[in-house]
Amino acid sequence: MSKLLNLLYALLLAVVLAAGVLLYVRNREPVVVDFYLAAAQSSLALVIAVTLLAGAVFGVLASLPVILRLKRENRRLARGQSVARAGGGPLQARDGG
Repeated sequence: MSKLLNLLYALLLAVVLAAGVLLYVRNREPVVVDFYLAAAQSSLALVIAVTLLAGAVFGVLASLPVILRLKRENRRLARGQSVARAGGGPLQARDGG
């Protein structure tokens, strides 16, 4: 199963790289990006790639608080489960109750 997953990742990487090369070949025209105080000139493909990368980074940063909260909750629940299995937690079964 692991080899199949690695093959799928390699195939996905090849498709993304091919799309990036095609994007670069078809969009070499220079564009000007105006930042109000300054302007930069670059190829359209580079501007698109940087924008996609920035969007991915901001997406990860935006979801980071939720991910960290869920990881903290998972650790807390795992600790509670190990205490309960050891017989000292509130989930202990009662005999003859």
